[in-house]
Amino acid sequence: MKNTTKRLLIFIGIWVGIVIVVLSLRLFSVQGLLIIILSFLILALILGVLDLILYTKIRRININFSKDNNLKKALETAEKFSKLPLTKAEKQMLILTLIYLYQVQGNLEKISDLYSKYPVDTFDFKRRYAYYLLKKDYYIIRNDKEGYLNLDQEERIALKIKEDEDLDEKRESLFYFSLQEGYVDYAIKDEVLNNLKNYSENSIYDCVYYHYILYKISSLEHKPFKIESKILESAKNTWLYEKMLELENN
Repeated sequence: MKNTTKRLLIFIGIWVGIVIVVLSLRLFSVQGLLIIILSFLILALILGVLDLILYTKIRRININFSKDNNLKKALETAEKFSKLPLTKAEKQMLILTLIYLYQVQGNLEKISDLYSKYPVDTFDFKRRYAYYLLKKDYYIIRNDKEGYLNLDQEERIALKIKEDEDLDEKRESLFYFSLQEGYVDYAIKDEVLNNLKNYSENSIYDCVYYHYILYKISSLEHKPFKIESKILESAKNTWLYEKMLELENN
């Protein structure tokens, strides 16, 4: 809100400056009025275009990361945007982007700070679903099943989600927890793997996660497996890298 006000003040300041110039030149005529109106419309258009460009660039941070898997570049870009005056919508999208990237990195300290600083009620209703999804991933990274289930219940109440909705996401998460608990839930295995495979086709990070699940299943089933060097390389700088090494060394 603070940044939005700052941008609005700059906009008003420039326009008032134009009005003062027009008046000082004594253009008390139709021509002067047209200059004032046109200057306002042009400035509003410029501000709108700049906002659209900025919003699109912030939105593309995660899209670009899903393709190039360059976490360092994505974080540097996001942190650079955080120093700019942003609208409320841009700020909220950027915070969600930073949370996502820090979670991929496994930086629990940074993530906890962001969740403390920006609770769910600081976001517009339409962004709260994304917020809850990210925070549930946070509990997955921490391997905190109880925290995940409590948050899932909070989300369903807050967003009025029925118990039979969003089951795919919940099953995928519970399947992950079952693997961490040392067993494979065969009742949902095929369905979960099929979903994760589909996600992996659009994101390098999701591809690494999918392969980690496959390796973990093989490990629990006492089947021989070899972690592909390409997958291990892609896992570097993410929380999954240590998980991969743990599998490889056991």
